[in-house]
Amino acid sequence: MTDIQKKIDAMFKLTKKLPNFDFSKSGCRVEFVSMNDPYHSLERGSKGTIIYIHNSDPMSRVLVIEWDNGHQISLIEGKDNYHITPKEESK
Repeated sequence: MTDIQKKIDAMFKLTKKLPNFDFSKSGCRVEFVSMNDPYHSLERGSKGTIIYIHNSDPMSRVLVIEWDNGHQISLIEGKDNYHITPKEESK
């Protein structure tokens, strides 16, 4: 079991009864395209793995990502630009 899978499993155990945590895309790979934040440190093409999606409110879902380069930056669905590779394609 990889470190990322261990992190996903631990988060799932802690939050599985909370309705605002979505694990349906956990383990999927994501490629960063752009965001409207001048202070972000991701480069176009950076890749990472989705840990979970936090439904913080009905208008925004936040993708919590473990970036390959070690950055700790989440993406906002509908505001940031990225590509998700489904689990079966990311193996």
